[in-house]
Amino acid sequence: ESLRLTMVQTGPGASNRFLVADPLRLPSATLDTIAFPLASAADKLRLVLAIVSLKLSSLEDIFSRPDVPTRILLEQRWGLSDALIDGFFRPFFGGIFLSPLEGQSSVLFEFVLRMFTDGAAALPAGGLGAAAEQVAAGVRAAGGQIDLGTRAERVRLGDAASGRPHTIVLEGGRQITCDRLVLSCTSREARRLLRGAGGHG
Repeated sequence: ESLRLTMVQTGPGASNRFLVADPLRLPSATLDTIAFPLASAADKLRLVLAIVSLKLSSLEDIFSRPDVPTRILLEQRWGLSDALIDGFFRPFFGGIFLSPLEGQSSVLFEFVLRMFTDGAAALPAGGLGAAAEQVAAGVRAAGGQIDLGTRAERVRLGDAASGRPHTIVLEGGRQITCDRLVLSCTSREARRLLRGAGGHG
């Protein structure tokens, strides 16, 4: 409630000047969606079958599937053309995940697409940054600390058996110790941080 969510039309969205919408929720856009020029008739049929299959899958099914780059899912598993992938999915989901299709998780892609087909889309009245600010406020209220604009140089893993905590070495030499550590970054960045970390957490 504090985010004052504003409902928006369910898509998945639009590409350039072309409207793509869920005909069941926005019947007036059915003809525009059918006429979407970046997708051939075969593309549209394959996409409908993929989305129907996705809607019939449980969340447990989605999260138990082998994870591949989203580009591989769209091209090899769903059989979609380059024109549709690069003309629609790349810009639209690139904006959601802030990464190219080649770097996106197919499991998370299917989860997000399933949420688009099941629920309504909404944006905070104060912009997307309001969601991050709400999370940050909750962390600080619980006694947590958030460091922005601070680069982590490396991580030294501790040892639970001996009581030695994990250590994060920040740019400039400052160190933070903790009993539990979660790395939310790319695999390449994780390897950089953990190179020569030693021990097991």
